[in-house]
Amino acid sequence: LPKRTHPARSQTPPPSPMAFPVVALGGAPSLVAGPIRAPTGSRRVASRVQAVVPSARPRSLRRLATSRALPLGSQPQQDEPTETDAQREARLTADAVYLVEFRLGKVLPKGLLDSVTIPAKLTEIRSFVRWEDAGKPENTSREWQVREYQAALVDLKLEMLAGGNLNDVRRRYNLDTEFGQDAPLFAPNSEQLSLLRIAANLVKEPEYYAPGKIAAIVANEVNKDLDLKAESRARIDRVAGGTGTPAGDS
Repeated sequence: LPKRTHPARSQTPPPSPMAFPVVALGGAPSLVAGPIRAPTGSRRVASRVQAVVPSARPRSLRRLATSRALPLGSQPQQDEPTETDAQREARLTADAVYLVEFRLGKVLPKGLLDSVTIPAKLTEIRSFVRWEDAGKPENTSREWQVREYQAALVDLKLEMLAGGNLNDVRRRYNLDTEFGQDAPLFAPNSEQLSLLRIAANLVKEPEYYAPGKIAAIVANEVNKDLDLKAESRARIDRVAGGTGTPAGDS
């Protein structure tokens, strides 16, 4: 009997279900089946494929390799943490309090300004009135605005410390009064009242809190302190020289 023959099977592999882009030597992408491989002998293509497939090395090792490759003095700097809006406002407020109360602290007893509390709404209105009195300046910096708010707060505190009450301020600004707030917040003695008058005249100076003015006062105080120390040292040297005692033993 004749042998039964079978048709030859095709050796062509079945089509791959997925195709991946591979960069060819000329730079043009082609679609072939299988994993991404860089053509042998091409550094440029290898680097481009490496950008698509991340290295298997840990990040710490990659950072170490990068830092070693950089010359001395050019090591990558760590990103500094950014300041949030709340942190910036807190910093500006602290700076404004220092500037506004610096000169007053040399006149008034310590802690006197903090002995009375002013409602925020009254402070805001007083700040607006100060802005109008200043000629309604436009495009003012945030630093100036915060300082003016603190200056408005000091205005009202000085008024309350001198024997004023909150309802009188509300009536001045056409606001509803509050029950029980017609009484004075503070009863100053004669000495405190004299100091409060000096402080009230001081805050009438335009921008008495200006950073340049405060810096000049601080520099003058430092120079005076240095002069006093130099004069004291010279007096000690004169006394030591007159009695025969070495200046270093004083």
